[in-house]
This record gives sequence, C-alpha cells and structure tokens, in this order.
Amino acid sequence: MGKGGGKGGKSGLGKALGLVGAVAGFAFPGMFGISSGLLWVQRTAGAIMGLSLGQTIGSALDPIDQETKASSFDSKMNTVDSDARIPLVYGTRMIGGLQSWHQTNSDDKWLIKDVILGEGQFSGAYGLTANGYLLKPNGNIPTVVRQYTTNSHYMSSISTGNNPVFGLINWKYPDASVEIKNGGWGRPTDNDKQLILRWGTNEVKIWLQDPVDLNDDSSNDYNCSFSLLYQYLEGIHYDTNFAAEGWQVVNPVVISDPPEDLATCSRTGCYQKPVMFRLESYDATNDSWIQFFDGTQGAPEYYEKSGAYPNMAYLHAYLKYSDKLGAGNPTVVCIAHGRKIYDTRTGKTDYSENPAMIVRDFLINRTFGAGHFITADMLDEDSFKDVANYCDEIITSTDGAGRSITEPRYRLNIVVNEKQTYLETLQNMLACFAGFLVFTNGKVALKVEKAESAVYSFTDDNIIADSISYKADSTADSPNRYNVKYIEPNLNWTAVPVIVEDLVSQAASPIGRGKVISKDVELIGVTSQSQASRLGKIYRDLVRLCPITMTFKTGMQGMHLEPGDVVLVSHKMVVEGKEVDLFKDMPVRILQIQDDNGEYTLTCRQYNASIYDDRFGGNLQLHSYTPIQPGDEEEIMPTAVPQPENLSAYTVYKQGPDGAVAYDLVVKYDLPDGYGIETGLVYYKTNEDYDLENAGVIEEDVPADEIGFSREWKYAGDAPGEFIFSNVNVGVTYKIMVRCRNINGGVSSEVGAPTETITIARKTEVPNTPAGFSVVFGQTCKFVWEPVTNSDVDFYELRSDENAGEQEGLIARTTNTSVEASLTERTGTVYLFAHNATKAYGYPAVLEYSKEEPPTPEVPKLEAKLGGFSITADPIPNGCMGMSIYISASGADNADTVIYTQNNVYSHMCGAGIYDVQIAYKDIFGEGNKSQVSSVLVKVLVDNDFLDDEAVSVEKIDKVIQDAIDQGIEAKNQVVQLVGNLNSEDGAKNYSALVQLEDAINLRVKKDDVINQINVSPESILIDGSKVHVTGDTIFDNNVITNGMVQAGAISTDKLAAQDIAIGVDPTTGIVGGAVRLDENGLTVTGDMGRRLSLTTKA
Repeated sequence: MGKGGGKGGKSGLGKALGLVGAVAGFAFPGMFGISSGLLWVQRTAGAIMGLSLGQTIGSALDPIDQETKASSFDSKMNTVDSDARIPLVYGTRMIGGLQSWHQTNSDDKWLIKDVILGEGQFSGAYGLTANGYLLKPNGNIPTVVRQYTTNSHYMSSISTGNNPVFGLINWKYPDASVEIKNGGWGRPTDNDKQLILRWGTNEVKIWLQDPVDLNDDSSNDYNCSFSLLYQYLEGIHYDTNFAAEGWQVVNPVVISDPPEDLATCSRTGCYQKPVMFRLESYDATNDSWIQFFDGTQGAPEYYEKSGAYPNMAYLHAYLKYSDKLGAGNPTVVCIAHGRKIYDTRTGKTDYSENPAMIVRDFLINRTFGAGHFITADMLDEDSFKDVANYCDEIITSTDGAGRSITEPRYRLNIVVNEKQTYLETLQNMLACFAGFLVFTNGKVALKVEKAESAVYSFTDDNIIADSISYKADSTADSPNRYNVKYIEPNLNWTAVPVIVEDLVSQAASPIGRGKVISKDVELIGVTSQSQASRLGKIYRDLVRLCPITMTFKTGMQGMHLEPGDVVLVSHKMVVEGKEVDLFKDMPVRILQIQDDNGEYTLTCRQYNASIYDDRFGGNLQLHSYTPIQPGDEEEIMPTAVPQPENLSAYTVYKQGPDGAVAYDLVVKYDLPDGYGIETGLVYYKTNEDYDLENAGVIEEDVPADEIGFSREWKYAGDAPGEFIFSNVNVGVTYKIMVRCRNINGGVSSEVGAPTETITIARKTEVPNTPAGFSVVFGQTCKFVWEPVTNSDVDFYELRSDENAGEQEGLIARTTNTSVEASLTERTGTVYLFAHNATKAYGYPAVLEYSKEEPPTPEVPKLEAKLGGFSITADPIPNGCMGMSIYISASGADNADTVIYTQNNVYSHMCGAGIYDVQIAYKDIFGEGNKSQVSSVLVKVLVDNDFLDDEAVSVEKIDKVIQDAIDQGIEAKNQVVQLVGNLNSEDGAKNYSALVQLEDAINLRVKKDDVINQINVSPESILIDGSKVHVTGDTIFDNNVITNGMVQAGAISTDKLAAQDIAIGVDPTTGIVGGAVRLDENGLTVTGDMGRRLSLTTKA
C-alpha cells in the first residue's frame, strides 16, 4: 500500500499541521506542534499554520477564547460606538449592525438613521424591523430562499419588495399544499384569517389573530403571535405532529405584528419547495420605511459626517413616531444575506453558505482576515474545492422532530462583530464543519474530518527501533454528554443546545460509569439542528472510540505523507520473553510530521472511519487491533499521562526602585520524554485561602493555619519547565502541584502528581557559593550561573579579585543570573559573589578562563573589478567578531589602509595599480596572526579595443528607462534610478535617470522633448545633447577627426593659423572666394563678362 509520487516530495517547510496567528505561532510554537528547534521558515509556517489536527476537536471542545462573547450568538442590537468593529457576515444571520449616522426632527417626530450591516457586497436581506415591527421596504430587496432536493442543491435569489415573513415546506407528501384566506364562518373575532395545511387526506386550519384577541387562559397564544406560531408548527413546547408529517418553517421572522395581517395566498403546492408569506399591510409602522444598500452604492451626501460606507452594506431607515415604535432610538434589525464570495469551482462571485469557500475568502482577505499573512497563491486550491464539494453533498437525515430532512452536509452562517484575532474567528469557523488546515508542499490546504482509506502501512520494519511511544487517554473523566449550542432561526435566531449523549457510558456499573459528565460545545456558525447533532456525534465518537495517540520515527517513508493522512500501524513487543502483536494494522490519522534531516517524526491519533456516517443511529464499527487478552492491558499499554519529575520551589528576593521589597515564587520541574508531553499544569493551595464563614465542614484535627489546604486546588497556569508566582506575601505557605499535559490534551492524574510545600519567609543566612558558573565568548563575554536560593540575594558581584564590595576590581553587578562584561586579558581568573539583603557576601565561585587567539586565516581570494577589487575569506570562525583587512601598494613595507568588517566578504574601491592584501581574524581581545599576502592588479581605463563600435543603442537604454517609468520594476543585474515626480501629469516628460546594466551605463536628463545623455558601454562612449560644452584643455589623438566629421562652412579663416596651406592634386578642389580661385594650376580671376585673368607658373 503506497501513496505514489503524485503529491511530490516534501521540503522541510510543511511538516507541521494546522493554521493560526503569527503572534501566537511565534510566541508559543509548541502550542501548535511546532518544535522550537525548527528553522525560521518552519517557524513561519507554524505562525501561519497553527491549528493542529488535534484541534479539530479542540476548536469545538476547547476554544482559544474560553468564554465565547454573548454577541457571537446574539447580534440583534444596534451598536453605537466609534471604536466598535464593523460586522462581518457570511451566509444568513439576524443582525442589528453598527449605527453610523442619524438625524432627528422633534417637531415632525421622525428619525433617520443608517445602520452598517457589514463588510463587502451583501446578497440581500429580509425581516427588516424596528422595535420588532416589520418596516415597509423602499425598493426591491433580494431575498435568498434555500431549496434542496435529494439529488441537487441550489439557492435561488428572488428580487422582491414584499419582505417575506416566513415560509412553509413539506418534505414528505407530494400533494402537500398551503393556503391563507380570510376567515369564514365561525371565526373567533373580526379580521381573523386562516392558515390551511393540507397533505394526503389531512386538512388543518389554524386561526391567525391579533394579540388583543388572546384568551384569558392563553389557549390561543400561538394564534396571536408569530413567534409562538412558529413553535406550534415545529412542535417546540407544543404537542403537535406537523414536523413528523414533514412540515418545516422556512426563513421565519419573529415580529410583533399580528398574524392576521398576513396577506391571503391561494392554495399552492409546497412539496420540497417553500411557499413564502408576506404582510398585507404595515399598520404598526405605516409612515416609516427602510432602504437596503448592498455595498456597491456610492457614498451618501453626508458621507463625511458618518464615514465607513465604501464597500459596506447598510440600512437607511426613516422612522416616524407611532405608538408601536415609541420615542427614542428604535432598534433596526434585519436578517441579512451576507457578503458575496468568489467560488473557485464556478468562477463566480455570489451568495454562499459553503464553509470551504467562506474560509478561503477569510484567509486571503486583507481587511478583516488573514490576508496580510496568506495570499491566494499560497493556497492549495484543489483541496478547498474538494472540501467545498464534500460540504455541498446533499444528505438526508432524521432531525430531532423525526422528519426526514434533505440538506447540504455542512453550511456556515456566521456573524463576527466583536474584536478578536483572525485565529479565533478561523477556529470558530472550522469547528462548524470539522475542518482543519495543513501546510504541505508549500501550500495551505483545507481538509475535513471524514471517512478515508489508509494510504500507507507502517510496521517494525520501517519504524525506527525504540522510537515508538503511545498512550490511551483515560475515559474515566471524558465527557459522555455534549451540550452542542447552535443558532435556531425558529427561536428568533437565539442560541439553543442540542444534546448528544453516550448512554452506555452513563449507565450504572458494571456496564457504564454510572455518572454524567457534561461538556459544552459552541458552534456559533451553525443554524441547523441536524448539522449541530451530526457534529456533536462526531466529536463524541472521536473522544470515546479513538483514545490512543502515538509517536514514532521513520525514514524516507515519511517523505510523501501529509498531515491528515490515514496510515496503518503494526507494532510488536516482547511479553514474558514472547513476541506478540501490540497493534495489528491499526488505522491512525497523522496529526503532525516533523522533518529532521530525512528522519521523520509522526504524531498520530487512532482513527475510525465509521464515526463519520451521517446517520444519527450511526453505523459504528468497533475493532480490536490487538490480540492481547483482557487483563493484560494495564501491564502493556500506558493508561495515563506520566507525571512531571524533579519538582522544586524557591523564592527570589527583589527590591523596587522605591525600595519596596517583594518576593517571587519560582517552581521548576522536568517533563518526561517520549510521551508527547508539551507543558506542565501548575496548581496551588495556600494556608490562608479560605473564608471561615463559608468554609463548610472542616475535618477534625485540621489546624487553623492549614484549613486552606483542605480546599480545592486552584489552577495557576502552565509552562514547559519553570513557572513564576509574582509578588507573593511573606508568611504564606504554598502547596504546589504540577501535572503533565500532552499534545492531545491528555492530563496526568491528580493522584500521584508531585507536590511541593514552601513557606514564603525572609532568608538571612549567608548566601551559598553560586553553582554552574561559566563563560561563553562571542561578541561579548557572557557569564552565567545558577541562582542562589538559600538567602535573600539582592545582587551578584562579578570581580577580577577577591575583594568583595570594593570599587577597584569590580567588573559588574546584576540582579540576574547572567551578565555580559568586558575583559582585557585572554587568560585570567574571575570571582562571582552572592550578596544578600543583610549586606552579607557569601564565598565566591571561582572561574579560570582562557581564550585562544583567533586562527591564522587562509590566503584571501581577490577579484579585480573596474576601479577596485573584492576580498573573500573563509567564514568568520566561532568565537571571533570579524576580520581586519590590510591593504598596501605592492612592495610597500606598511599597509596604507586598514579596514575592519564583521563579514568575510568585502568590496574595496581604489585607483589603478597593484595591491597587496592580508587579513587577520579578530575577537573581543584582539587580532590573531595575519594571512599570507595576496596581490591583485586594478585597472581604471577601458581598453581601446572595446571602442570599435556602439554596442549599446540609444533604443536599448530608452526601453529600460521606459520600463522603469511604466512599471517601476527593478530587474535582475540592473540598477535604475529615477529622479522626478513620475506620478504627476508631466512626470514622464521631465526627469533625470541613471541606468546601470551589465554591459552599459546611461546618464540622461529629459525636459519636454529634449534629451541630453551620455552612454557608456564596453564598445563605445556616446555623448548626445542639443548643446555640448567642453571646458579645459582637450586633446584629440591622431586621425581621430576624419572626413565628414566637420560641417561645411563651420571653420572660418579667423580660426585658421598656419604658415602653409597645402592644396591637393584633385582638380576639383582648391580655395575659392567670390570671383577668385586658387588651385594647383594657379590664380584665376573671373570678370562680370566671363573674361578670365590667369596667373600660372610654367616649368
């Protein structure tokens, strides 16, 4: 059984599971399964990816924020707070929002107010109310109505201004129908209507009345209230069988308007298709209205007064005073269809309740999500699509009312309106569909707890010997009743619990434990009782059927595995000299993989695919993966988390700047290896911690000063090896207990946990000699030692002699157990004294130290550059700070230049010549021996051979500069600097630029259409300008200025100075001026009439 190479090999980057916040991940990497010894890149992965798979359960059972804020469940108030967070709404939820602006008129008795619903473009809304009374919509408001069938799932968006109140659907009878008509004969009061439900041969008429029609005995309360009508139809607090017959209330809005105000509706079929009802009139809010803006609108004219409107959905309400609305500031509420999100499966942005697509949107959103840490290119998009399709699969299950419900497996409807970290929000989302995130192949991938096949088998042949450890969590204190809290739309979107129980565990002994242990689970994004029940079942069965966790190491077999994979494990052990199977093909899910140079450590939890059956009765299958006989388990299987070791406690004296004395209580302990232990849990009692009046029954023979020890243990906190109680009081006796907690949340038993008792008291004895005194040489000399605990030490004194308290010879004083100091000699002796509050010194700890000189470097490597050279040495040795570079002209006795650098590579600019270079490593005491001499020849001129032609064209430079202007890109192997405001209207017309390429340098200044530039390349130098001014003495080599390089008529006679001017033999050339011509034949003067006078020289 193998995984193949389809997923590709792993780098060391992605071997830690889960996702969370950068702050938490960096501060407490072990909290997320990230080893503190991992590379920085891996720690970054841990910061981005921190929710371990074990926290798939933990996100629901042990949330990071132990106290879920009430507003996470109840968001139906208008918040008026300039510091409040703008709500975030995914899916459909009732929300009051954030009031951002209002205007009043006391004379006309009206109030106008804006209420921000949330970030992004919203899909619609319904149930828009003020103080519980439905408001008339101003314009059409889209309303999303869910519709599911056995083979398909879709949600339709209906554009309506009718503001539906509720709907009805029947899942069982194809002929089911509904009707609302005016009350006929026998109606209880005037204006009453009838809601008629028909299915099969059944017909039920329900009167719709006004609250004023309520009977004295309240026997018709469900006829007079929408809230009670919904409960009546759902069988909540009423003995009705509508739910059992397949009836279900859809999109209910709890309003205070009378049910008799519903509009009539002709008989309409409702089998697997909801029929929606609306009000006929708005008597309670007749002159008021409300308008919905979805987030795509422009800002209103009063934007500067209110702010926060761009890309935000909001309500604009005009509220007229009435007896129903009353005075003051009525609360405006709606049921909002939250922000539209992009679905990578369809390529469309639309309304969605799909958890995978919502988590994706949240992860990459920079406004309110994790987008500052995670971008779209970091996501494994296929994994998000796979989970999205799994969540969308239509399932049919039986709800608590006994009806068969067809719905997607998982939906997410969540509102976040409290300030919290994106980690907390993400954790709340993942808990609502048993999702978890992994970091693999350099990508963030989404996965979900579901039935999967094993992809690999591990046996003792590919498990590194003696590396496997395992434990079975004790079930003695594990929950057997789960109160799963979710949002119930039929109860006005309030939180209600659904109970998921393990009745076998609750049964009396010997069948069960004979007690009920409850656990609250909060799913703030679940609005379906069926979904809450199914998730509760998964969490229950994970705890009771998958108690074994294990850790083992393997070789390259772990390279192609991923966190979340299911593998099989077989392991043998020797019992009484006989080798037996401890595990045989036991499936486990990988929680974490850690790569240590090709050796992989896998942490796994027992896996059972049958717990993911969507049916409530379940199809649970119990397997035995060990042939060990009953009664032998305790001898072989570790049944409890081991206890901490070497517990100790001591006090530390401290004195504040004002002279106030205080004590800290330090608790130290060691955590056992090999059991996945992540931290120690510290508990305490004190002899003073009791209230005598409320102490209850006190056992006999308990001294008064020990009554506090008979109370319950108090939890102080956790730490992996040292915990500090700050500012404890003198005279109080503390009893300390420490227990271990492993990576899966298992805690060692209180029975057998180590304890330590200590009384906080002043300690005046002479301080002991500090132990563990040592020094580490680096950039400084760092001295460290162990604390002295037998006395109230107020400082430690580090000296070069034994004269404690004297200024001469003092190196440093400190209240800490380490100090950085300066020494002047490579060898010597230092002394460390402890001094206490009674001004007594103890005997010193003596440390003789010796620091070797830095090693002699190898000859440095020199490489000539144009106008300089580079120096490369071997890496700076440990214990050294850097190196000194000695540079001199070749043959000189002494170095002209001495340079110090902390790096082993240095670039030096200089003139032309031959240079000798030596280096010497340097530590805090000075330099070591110099290296042998290395020489280099430096040139500053370009050879003439390079100037034959112009290799770099002006067009080439133009393109580089234009790219820099248009794109602002800094490309590889080039430097582009621009000076000018390129963002201005004329920015690209006026600027200066310096471009340095591998093969050219261009310097240019542009103004309007005039460009002046100098272009330098290995082949040529170009000077291009509308005006070129050369000052100073200028020399042109022989034959540099040739034919065609001087414009005709450019040189006048006043610029000529010569004794002889030679005339060539070409008959067409000569000296011509007006009618006079001088050439090789002589002087010729031509008159007006064409007559010529010639003077020639005859041989």
